[in-house]
Amino acid sequence: MAVSDSWLRAVNGKPQAKMVTKSDREGLSVRVTPKGKVIFQYRYRWQGKGDRIDIGTYPAISLKDARDSALFYRRELEQHRNPKVVKRTRKQQSVDAHTVESVIRDWWEKTLKNVQVNAIAIRRSFEIYVFPKIGNLPHDETHLHVWLSLIEEVVKAKPAIGARILLYAKTAHRWGIRRGIISLNPLIDVTAQDLGVIKHQGERVLSNNELRVLFALIDAPNYNPRNALIIKLALLFGCRIGELLKAKITDFDFTKGIWTVPPENHKTGRKSKKPIIRPIIPAAEELIKTAKKLSYGSYYLFTVSEGKALCMGGHLSFVNGLNKKMAHKFENYTHWSIHDLRKTMRTGVAELTQPHVAEIMLGHKLPGVWQVYDKHTYLEEQREAYERWWTKVNQIVYPFPNPEYPAGQN
Repeated sequence: MAVSDSWLRAVNGKPQAKMVTKSDREGLSVRVTPKGKVIFQYRYRWQGKGDRIDIGTYPAISLKDARDSALFYRRELEQHRNPKVVKRTRKQQSVDAHTVESVIRDWWEKTLKNVQVNAIAIRRSFEIYVFPKIGNLPHDETHLHVWLSLIEEVVKAKPAIGARILLYAKTAHRWGIRRGIISLNPLIDVTAQDLGVIKHQGERVLSNNELRVLFALIDAPNYNPRNALIIKLALLFGCRIGELLKAKITDFDFTKGIWTVPPENHKTGRKSKKPIIRPIIPAAEELIKTAKKLSYGSYYLFTVSEGKALCMGGHLSFVNGLNKKMAHKFENYTHWSIHDLRKTMRTGVAELTQPHVAEIMLGHKLPGVWQVYDKHTYLEEQREAYERWWTKVNQIVYPFPNPEYPAGQN
């Protein structure tokens, strides 16, 4: 007669005169010890000899779960796998299970560190929003609904960061599967659009009036001079912020008048293995030398008080502060990002030089076969365009002679 829940309740915790064994089905049996402990077991034959494995104890394991486990082991047996070995392997896998955090960190160390320009910012996104909540969970037991609940909360407050976490979590999962350390990619079919994140090509370009207000703020005597220099150099060169924050003082050759951005410091360098070479005009040289004086003797151009490089994302707080102050000056104000200074520069130089020169100034490669045959650096053309651009900026932000705050100085 099959085992029933009522029988299990009746014998559980009740002392027995001797060991009691009762068979159920599919190889499942129940053993009751003299002290009344109820143990589910799976009995089978392997290579002509009888054997058994413990499934678990009642009531921690229900009768239904025990029957499901017995059926699982029977299927394994029919596939010529020893249930005892299967159980031992599953236990070891559970012990060795990689957590969400360990998978992400391993992937980051082996594929992004010292390779991708914004690698630190990517890791920080996970450290702030993911690891504190699900970092210690076994990766392959962290299913889709867990990830979606977490990322959707991030998207509500910070859509761009939520989209970043989705993108790089999927990348890390694919890497882990290829390495054989995990078997589950719960986000494989999820897109940013599924989370309501719509990526727009940014159109934000600062107007002349906004540039005037911006410079009035950063030229103020009590404004942080380092932050003002970052703003001015980002606008002057139209460079990516990572190129500036990772710059070492040795990257600037004032004798030759050249700033060399190493391949590891710019977006396309990972594939091209080539540096970006930009001319340094006199106004830029003055700004760079001023930044050097503020760098606490560090190798890096922009640092914090300890002389360490200003981390990626270190500009976000002061840009946000500038936006808050500027918002009071304009109706229907739209916040700008540091990257929007790059767009502002590109828009501004459009009428000052040829399109291919403007693209080279941004660090973009030339289109099509042009890049194959045209190896010219266009340094002199760039230099002339930078001079024209910064003269234009001066005329915008200082419409009247202002010896106290020329645009080339802080």
